[in-house]
Amino acid sequence: MTYLEMINSILRRLRERTVSTANESTYSRLIGQFINDAKDEIEESWDWNSLKTTLTATTSSGVFSYNLTDSGQNGTIINVLNDTSNVFMRYASNNDFDNWYLNMTPVSGSPVYY
Repeated sequence: MTYLEMINSILRRLRERTVSTANESTYSRLIGQFINDAKDEIEESWDWNSLKTTLTATTSSGVFSYNLTDSGQNGTIINVLNDTSNVFMRYASNNDFDNWYLNMTPVSGSPVYY
């Protein structure tokens, strides 16, 4: 069922006239927003397999942070793998990274923490 079909299905149940575009009326826009809200709530309620994706980042010596593009606003990191060393990386908090970066001599080598 398409987005427009969902809007029209709800409009019919409310005994309102159907629309040819989702933004045709303030009522159809409101119903569309309710549909989007429900979709977002359902997507965020569980770690759905169909929504999982693998992201890659190539690391460079001396670079401290990386942006993961295409991770979305509500992305969740499940595992981080150092593919060069074939090891799972360990989570470290922001405080740990701040401490290592500001108060200690930075260690170089293969990444161990994310």
